[in-house]
Amino acid sequence: MIYWKKQKEARAVLGTLGRNRKVVILSLAIILLANGCRVSRNVTGENIVKPQKTVDYTLYDLIYVEGIKQKLNGNTGEALGKFEDAIEINPESDAANFEISQIAAMRRDFDNALKYGRRAAELDNQNQWYMLNMANIYMEKSEMDSASVWLEKAVKIDPSDENQKFRLGNLYMQTGKNEKAEKIFSAFYEKYKGNEQILALLIDAKIEEEQYKEAEDILLEELESGKENITVKGMLAELYRKTGDKERAKIMYEKLLEEGLYNAALGFSYLEFLIENKEYDRLVEKAQEMIVTDEIAKEDKLGIASRLMQDSVIIKDYREELIKLGESIRETGENDALTMLTIAEIYGKTGKKEREIEILTEYIDRHWENYYIWENLLLKLNEYGDSDKLNKYAGRASALFNTAPLPKILYAYSLIEKEMYDDAGEELRKVRILVNNQKQFLVQILAMEAEIASRQGRINEAAEKFDDALKIEKDNPMILNNYAYYLAEEEIRLKEALGMIEKCMEIEENITYLDTYAWILYKMERYRDAEKVMNRIFAKGTINDAELLEHFGFIKMALGNCEEAVILWQSVLKEDRNKAYLIEEIRKCIEKK
Repeated sequence: MIYWKKQKEARAVLGTLGRNRKVVILSLAIILLANGCRVSRNVTGENIVKPQKTVDYTLYDLIYVEGIKQKLNGNTGEALGKFEDAIEINPESDAANFEISQIAAMRRDFDNALKYGRRAAELDNQNQWYMLNMANIYMEKSEMDSASVWLEKAVKIDPSDENQKFRLGNLYMQTGKNEKAEKIFSAFYEKYKGNEQILALLIDAKIEEEQYKEAEDILLEELESGKENITVKGMLAELYRKTGDKERAKIMYEKLLEEGLYNAALGFSYLEFLIENKEYDRLVEKAQEMIVTDEIAKEDKLGIASRLMQDSVIIKDYREELIKLGESIRETGENDALTMLTIAEIYGKTGKKEREIEILTEYIDRHWENYYIWENLLLKLNEYGDSDKLNKYAGRASALFNTAPLPKILYAYSLIEKEMYDDAGEELRKVRILVNNQKQFLVQILAMEAEIASRQGRINEAAEKFDDALKIEKDNPMILNNYAYYLAEEEIRLKEALGMIEKCMEIEENITYLDTYAWILYKMERYRDAEKVMNRIFAKGTINDAELLEHFGFIKMALGNCEEAVILWQSVLKEDRNKAYLIEEIRKCIEKK
């Protein structure tokens, strides 16, 4: 992590390595505009067969140039048509193929972007810009291995282009080709010694290649030059950390801190070192120091808090310290959305869910226009099962953000919980219009419509809705679980229900799905098997969910363990007063004893 800023800054270095790049690009555009016909006639690909028909180059030139004009004016649709006409006249026009590829890429039509881009590259395999176009498209698709192949071709055509060579080095790092990356950055380092960004990338590559001694020698040589350089010392400390030399790493880190040489990258590296060595007291102390210092940006302070929240020991044993750290961030005067989300998350992670919701609701009362906060609030209310607040805030969000599907879906869910089925159905109808049958939303809508039909006793319709959802996503665990639970509640097709929940748990296993599994086994009178599944759930920790407690109570009663059943149901009544019907079950159990 010590290098992440440096790697970002390293891109700027290339501006100084190739100062005339913008001029070159501009010049190329002018040449293409003025000499479009010449570009397409001088085909250099050895395997390209020359067109058999006679080409009207005058007409081709007119149409191609008109396409360029339309493109420059932003009329990409008109431009696309002109370039297609140009290819019809001259099928061997690399320039027209290239232009179509670029327009397709702009529209994120990557299939056509690659098709026409590859055609252009085949027609002129010495054109660096065609190779770069292909590399950029693959980068947009996040297919970095393919991108590196085309970028290699571009660099081979023009080895003097340091900008592209630098990009290639970074691509090699991303794709695990560390040996190739190390060679590129070594060459840059020899040429631009003293540049910290290039040094950071070189050291990173050597560490990935496990060339630890060479990396250490380079860093020590840098230090021997007499410069008091915090970045180099920080890299050396991290090198020792990664090689497992804890003592030298600790000495280097603490020496830097004593000397007052301090920045965010070094701080992150030191915190990781303390986490790895389980020095938690020291960790929370140094984290607090980093939070209150003016030397570290707000984004970095939030990053520290987020990192600490990922550690289970911190969450379990240092809750108050984590809360204090969050409040310290707020005391710095930063009350923007990201800060408040982080502080709210700290309270949620440490079990103070009411405070988490309070912080989020306070923020949207002041900044109602921030949809991102609304979304987080609604998802948390749904997660915590607070249907009353979900109904209130989802209803408001649904009206405020009328084109956003999520608030309407959650509002519909809250209406179902309140047994306001007609209103819920109307809200789902609005969502259907908004999402235009997008698969991920349609599955959710069908599941909720099935729930409404089920609660209203329309059994066949409910089953049809679930079947429709599974036609869209046959392996959707949520639908498999909900359908299986519905069948168990109706006490029909229990073998099918068992098959569904078993398939669901092959895909994903959680407490909700385990509960459905146990409940189906209970309905099938396989009480011992059901008890084993519920024991797995309750072994995970304290369970306060009323539905799970109720189910376990019925399973215990079926096994004749009425005393345990009564204890479980009494816990249910503390959690949910709407389950008063369990009082009668408790009375029956007590009489049996």
